[in-house]
Amino acid sequence: MIGLGNRLVVMVLRSPAHRVLSGRLMLLEYTGAKTGRRYRFPIAYHRWGVDDGEVLAMSRGTGWPHRVKGRRVELLVAGRACTATAEVVDELEAVADLLEEFCDRYGPVTASRLMLGLPKDRKPTRRELLDAAAKARWVRFTVT
Repeated sequence: MIGLGNRLVVMVLRSPAHRVLSGRLMLLEYTGAKTGRRYRFPIAYHRWGVDDGEVLAMSRGTGWPHRVKGRRVELLVAGRACTATAEVVDELEAVADLLEEFCDRYGPVTASRLMLGLPKDRKPTRRELLDAAAKARWVRFTVT
């Protein structure tokens, strides 16, 4: 069951007022493989690919990323509905590489907001990236 707070966020994301939240949050929806139940919840995202063809989401848990791995999902990104394929990046070196590229694209202050212990005043060292990578996994959504 989706909590009251998430229900309110979902309502805003699906409304004409979505711009209040849709710069940072998108709506993820998928069908459970075993149960056939529909799941819908907001998650933070970052634009990644050219022409909005890819978005990244980061998770510090193992729950939803592995339930969508390799599957087609529905996304509502900035008020636009699309179908995407989810690829989970959870191998330590690959996560660290994505974190490094994230820091290069968005800067250390934005990377520090991922709450993985990255410094906000400088580019992180490889050791810091690997330590942060041990706490996270990325999900790359490729729009189809």
